[in-house]
Amino acid sequence: ALPRRPPCEGAGSALRRLFGKEDAAEALFAGALQQAELYQELLRKVNGDPAAAERLIEYEKQRLPEAARAAWLRNAIQHWERDNQ
Repeated sequence: ALPRRPPCEGAGSALRRLFGKEDAAEALFAGALQQAELYQELLRKVNGDPAAAERLIEYEKQRLPEAARAAWLRNAIQHWERDNQ
């Protein structure tokens, strides 16, 4: 059986954010989690087609090579939304 977590374990994370004290692990992985969420959103928009998602990301990468991956993802989502209104 899995060990039981205390009922308020998730509350600590929320309280740290509320009072401006971020956990080191949260700070370290926040960017990666944001990128994963953006990629999943883009993937939903292209009906689960990873090749289409990668083409959109690659297009944004060619346009703005100095930008971060999160920016490419956000731009790809916006580009898809404009083209599919």
